[in-house]
Amino acid sequence: MVESVAPEALRKPRHLPRRPGKNQKEKLKPKPATPRTATSEIIGAAPGPFGPGPGGTPGGTGRGTSNAEAADQNQIRRRLERDKKYPPASQSRREEGVSMVGFVVPKDGSVTLARLIKSSGHQRLDDEAMALLRRVSPLPPIPPEVDKTSMSLSPPLRFTIR
Repeated sequence: MVESVAPEALRKPRHLPRRPGKNQKEKLKPKPATPRTATSEIIGAAPGPFGPGPGGTPGGTGRGTSNAEAADQNQIRRRLERDKKYPPASQSRREEGVSMVGFVVPKDGSVTLARLIKSSGHQRLDDEAMALLRRVSPLPPIPPEVDKTSMSLSPPLRFTIR
């Protein structure tokens, strides 16, 4: 025998808050502006061991990015851009994309634990991204002002035809 359920049990409960209708105005409180800090964010960086930390100011919990560290990361990014070579076969085929590489730079400036985090979609461009890391190693040593034994970076390497 099948039990029947009373129609009252199938109705939606009345204690749920209602959404404002088209004619009702909802009062929105403005969100307080969050101050931006001068951190060295890598655009599109992956989270985790190869992404940037939460940023912030130096000192305190030690999770911030100091000015010296930000300057060192910018120097590394400029070096990668300067030494990047567009593969001729990719250029002639009009292949474009962004390869994201992850690597660690110890105090001595060597490039270690290099890996491809995200493919550009073109094998030649990804191969150039990894070859670039081999070419630029060693990088300048981490400055003494940076209180770290190593830095993890994951810059996007953009290959675009102009």
